[in-house]
Amino acid sequence: MIRITSPASAQSASSYHKTSLRKQGEYYKEEIQAFWRGSLTGPLGLHEVTVENFEELVNNINPITKETLTARNVDQRRVGWDITSLPPKSFSVLSALTNDPELIKAFKESNRQMMLEAQRLIVAQANTQYGRFFEETGTGIWAEFHHRIGRPVEHLRSDGKKVMAGQPLEHIHNFLISATYSKTREKYLAVDPFMIFMSAPYLQSYFHNLLSNKLVELGYKVERTQDAWEIVGVPKSVLERFSERSKIIDRIAEEKNITDPKEKAKLAAFSRESKSKSVPEHELYDLWKDQLTKDEFEALQKIKGQYKGVSNPISVRDAIDRSLDHFLQRNSTAPVKRVLGHAMALSYGSGYSPEDYENELKARENVLYGQENHIPILTTREMVQAEEEMNRLAIWGKGKKRPLNPDYKIKRDFLNSDQKNAVTQYLRSTGMVVALEGMAGSGKSTLLQELSDGVKAVGKTIIPIAPSSQAVEVLRREGFPEAQTIAAFLINPKLQEGVRDGIICVDEASMSGIPTMSKILSIGKYQNARILLSGNIRQHHSPGEHGDALRILQQRAKIETIHVKQNMRQQTEDYKRAVNYAANGKILESYQVLDKHMKVVEEIPDYDERINKITDTYIEAEKAKRTCLIVSATNSEKDRISDLVREKRKKEGFIRGQEKTFETLKDLSLSESQKKDLISYQENHVVRFIKNQKKAKGEKGMFKAGSHYEVLPRKNKDEVKVRDLKTKQVLTLPHENPEYFTVYQKTQTRIAVGDLIKPTANLTTLQKTKISNGSGQKVKAFVNGNIQLETGKTIAKDSYHIAHNYTSTTYAAQGQTSQEVLVSMNETGGVSDQSYYVAISRGRSRIRVFTGDKDELKRAIVRSGERTTAKDVAREHERRLLEQKQRTHHKTMNKNIEKYAVSRQRQNETTRDISNRVKTDRYE
Repeated sequence: MIRITSPASAQSASSYHKTSLRKQGEYYKEEIQAFWRGSLTGPLGLHEVTVENFEELVNNINPITKETLTARNVDQRRVGWDITSLPPKSFSVLSALTNDPELIKAFKESNRQMMLEAQRLIVAQANTQYGRFFEETGTGIWAEFHHRIGRPVEHLRSDGKKVMAGQPLEHIHNFLISATYSKTREKYLAVDPFMIFMSAPYLQSYFHNLLSNKLVELGYKVERTQDAWEIVGVPKSVLERFSERSKIIDRIAEEKNITDPKEKAKLAAFSRESKSKSVPEHELYDLWKDQLTKDEFEALQKIKGQYKGVSNPISVRDAIDRSLDHFLQRNSTAPVKRVLGHAMALSYGSGYSPEDYENELKARENVLYGQENHIPILTTREMVQAEEEMNRLAIWGKGKKRPLNPDYKIKRDFLNSDQKNAVTQYLRSTGMVVALEGMAGSGKSTLLQELSDGVKAVGKTIIPIAPSSQAVEVLRREGFPEAQTIAAFLINPKLQEGVRDGIICVDEASMSGIPTMSKILSIGKYQNARILLSGNIRQHHSPGEHGDALRILQQRAKIETIHVKQNMRQQTEDYKRAVNYAANGKILESYQVLDKHMKVVEEIPDYDERINKITDTYIEAEKAKRTCLIVSATNSEKDRISDLVREKRKKEGFIRGQEKTFETLKDLSLSESQKKDLISYQENHVVRFIKNQKKAKGEKGMFKAGSHYEVLPRKNKDEVKVRDLKTKQVLTLPHENPEYFTVYQKTQTRIAVGDLIKPTANLTTLQKTKISNGSGQKVKAFVNGNIQLETGKTIAKDSYHIAHNYTSTTYAAQGQTSQEVLVSMNETGGVSDQSYYVAISRGRSRIRVFTGDKDELKRAIVRSGERTTAKDVAREHERRLLEQKQRTHHKTMNKNIEKYAVSRQRQNETTRDISNRVKTDRYE
């Protein structure tokens, strides 16, 4: 594991060095010898780390000249980053209890090689008036501290006395100083950690690849796990016994409902035991040995050489194939380092070096390369072809149709001019594929009702389809009883036949990726149907499919686009102005209206205080009987806010009575490549089939859509056994057909009367009625253990797909509306111009925005949410190839010119020699 953290200031970095880095944590006083590493150790005259030279560097002082090291020396400057390397638990246990020096040597070498790779990623900002740029310096300096012990936990000594002591935990702190040398500008500059943070998963795989390979060479056998790998032969019971610290953090995380690994890592700082309780370091070995039986201890001593190789190795070629499949299922492009890192993670200990994976990727003729925000990215020719095929289908239909109803008279007089013009324009259009681009709150649904009347007036049918059951439910309520989900439409030939010569209306079209859009266009062409794409490219794209299909069709295929710009949702002028600015791409102007004019942006740096304020505001809205929606940028924060809302609703009496605990399921969102990987399946997982699927050979019957199967402990490495939750029949999972099922993790959800809940999949009530995925419900009572809703319908206690409904991510919020919206946003990877626009446009009359840092939020919301297309990468790839050919051509020409010049010079010299001889002979 690689963990990257940053101290708040030079003072905190110095304190961290004194209390933790120089010692085995702050609990053991023995000093650790540490050394400076990196290309700048020579120029700065550094070798061993001392208190003096460490404090000089974190305070930006050149240890040789004692002058300021880098030009940027402001109070809030980032002083450096702690890049911590942690091997698997089995490594730490073996190292501590066998004292094999080769293990420590392999660990240190792997860490140093990883840090040299990280050094190659170091960049400095080189900003100009035209934008933000980076200079690749590739130079750096870091202090290396090797620790072997974790924080104290309770142990039971052989005499029966309980004591506090650390457990084996090999780890190396690499404190990277924010200083790099630019050969171009010939001076020291501050490091921008952008590339290192973006490449953290790659660096982690790089480290594990090196270490696992070294262990196999030493005579150990490694086995890949879901997280990384472990050494074969170390019993699981021993690993659990020496993982008490992790159990404590997991227990606290469960109590606080924290699932994000980054948030769980932060808990360690707030759950420490006093160092005064720790036993002396020299007593640890005997204490650890006492935790094992004699047989367990002796078994650990014999592991080296007893097992060899790696379990179920895969080739470099297969690893790259699976990595490309994994990333390109949901995006048209992928960062090169992420692809390489994921490929390495699939084959730890196989003996292949990082260079082997890089060479395999470079050798592929179908892989194309480009850059996005300075990050090297790739795509494939197949992805480019998919985009071009979709565009060809749309272009083919241009001008192929006669106007539907050009003389239609608008019936709904209350429609605004934008809506009326849109209806008229579409009924007069001649294209097979037309986009209806409407900003959030522009009344597209009302417009579609009028449009439907105009279509039906000439004997045509219109079938609306939408990406979610919740969106379909809205369409049905608004006068379209025949509305269907896109998924149902694509697999039902009768539905497709029903739109013959009619209109397929795709609602929330921006949420459809290229594979889905191409299928819809193909069906439209085959059925001679028109396709109306209703959506907004400034809102979210599909999270599960590659390609921003609607945007590509508008910008590349140049399909006819009808615009509806008049905002009818927001009820106050300032609020409407803020949303309108965002709708037109003027994000900072929108933010200024919210912050300066409406004064609804609240900066609360303390995280707990911030979510406390958000939940208090929600309760105030509920007391005032205003509908209120909380929107968060991340799932982890969403869950924490949701739990706090529930606690406060209980105190206020909105939730009452005794809570009941229900078995529920959380979607793991595995890619199809991951579902083909047997290591992805754990004992606490459940598989739900979404399509009927035949069972394995020798097993009768069929996996039925909607059925649930729990994953059983794996006995055979080549298959996964699952058990039907109802019939208890044990079967083999057809993992080679991942498109037929979804994988979930078992969870538990506490529910009481008054709770607001929602299905996370389409459910059927005990009354045989359907409840759509995502539709909000309120709990009225419990009947025979089942959940009775305020609607009078009852959900079975074994429905599994239920969640609380207090907070939404921006993706889930798209399509929702409430009187008041509370937006929680910070500088995270999930924030962009799209998520900002979706979040702020959900409310009608009130909005509040909560953040930890206004400046960071402004930087985050201007990030584009548009995904780079495969065609963009292909163009850059071809441009680079052309430039490379031109450079090669110019070099060849220059060489030929030089050869010609040399040849001419020799000819001239020969001519002069002959001439001189003739003259000499004449005189003689």
